[in-house]
Amino acid sequence: MDDFYKMVFSRRSCRSFNESPVPEEKLFRILEAANAAPSAHNAQPWHFYVIIGEKSKRTLFEGAGKAYVSDLMDSGMPEDEAQKRADESKRFFLAAPVLIIVFVEHIYGARDKRGTIERALREESAAAAIAQLLLAAEYEELGACWYCMPRYCPNVFRDFTGLGEAYEPMALITLGYSAGEPKRREKSPLSEKMSVI
Repeated sequence: MDDFYKMVFSRRSCRSFNESPVPEEKLFRILEAANAAPSAHNAQPWHFYVIIGEKSKRTLFEGAGKAYVSDLMDSGMPEDEAQKRADESKRFFLAAPVLIIVFVEHIYGARDKRGTIERALREESAAAAIAQLLLAAEYEELGACWYCMPRYCPNVFRDFTGLGEAYEPMALITLGYSAGEPKRREKSPLSEKMSVI
């Protein structure tokens, strides 16, 4: 098995980081790799918002944490349990040396058939960029994890970044040097996920 496939199969989501900063040249190589992803109509609809400063991280999660608790409670979770989960998430995020919010820019406002399809295509394109970002991080021997929290409180992330209504936050990526061996999670065998005729 060559080095590329070894990297693909060894990649794990990292939720624990040490305090070492991410070198700027590595960060930009990772973002360049993400920016080179394929996209529908070559639209390249993504925007990467990078947060490194500790104060900025805390400001973001003051608002995001409250919105997250509210969303969990709306789903029927008791307040104390919701707050505990939000605090745990905040701890993960603040411990990461770098945070990357991935936005997708929507230019199709209409909810007719074509508009709905085009919006989906742009989100699929942004997901391809995220996948390449994660693989590039692995290549650079950095840990990373894809979180969906921004989907639950998009206005918090838009307000924080100052991006307009056309930008939809897709994901929050944590990035840094792993503090230990990330936990291996079993993947379903290909035979269960594939059909051939």
